[in-house]
Amino acid sequence: MANKNEKKPLFLIVGKSGSGKSTVVNAFCERYGYTSVESYTDRPKRSEDERGHIFLTPEEFDELEGFLAYTEFDGHRYGTTKDQVDNADFYIIDPAGVRFMREHYDEDRKLVEVLIDVDEPTLRNRMLARGDLIEKVNSRIEHDEIAFSAYVSDYVIFNYDSIDVAISNLKNIVDSSTNIGSDHPTDVSEFTNATDIRSKNDEELAEVFTSRVIVNNVLTDLWISVHVGVPFETKEQAIAEELKWLKQKKE
Repeated sequence: MANKNEKKPLFLIVGKSGSGKSTVVNAFCERYGYTSVESYTDRPKRSEDERGHIFLTPEEFDELEGFLAYTEFDGHRYGTTKDQVDNADFYIIDPAGVRFMREHYDEDRKLVEVLIDVDEPTLRNRMLARGDLIEKVNSRIEHDEIAFSAYVSDYVIFNYDSIDVAISNLKNIVDSSTNIGSDHPTDVSEFTNATDIRSKNDEELAEVFTSRVIVNNVLTDLWISVHVGVPFETKEQAIAEELKWLKQKKE
């Protein structure tokens, strides 16, 4: 079992707009009693029941101080205090925020990065379905393409299936990272759809980032490379294009 005096890990949840990262984390916390950082923001709510942030007016945001992390996106401000992070299990964050946390968060606490990922067509459809304007959808996709271009996490969860599948995969990662019920972490090979990617070479990564195309929650006969975002008739074609993309990024 884990040492009782050892600080609990902080899980940094990363994902592009529309990946479902907030939905997965909120549902996980409700089911298992974990907590997630709710950052302050001066942007309006997208819906009355939106969660994941503490929504303030611009004037109220001006009064805040003591931020551990701060960013601006799409004309709005976001900020998180150290106390919020210290007392939470999950922190939904972008790649730049991950770099900042690793450089400036001085608590003796294990940081575990988990990427929630889907292909671009799914991102686009989800953002349009929640009511985002096409101009903002295009802007977010362009922004995320740059922000995530060189990012590699500790684990990746492909969030195409039901929310229960994503929650199950995240639970495996949490249990593994906290050594729950065992003197050793769970072997990542036991995970259904969560993969440790830091130890993999380009050929192995190309296969990790290739998946079946899903339309209206139904598997099709097509395959897609996550970074290329184009469907192919065979898995081998999709893997080859993903491998080509990965190698081009290193050049």
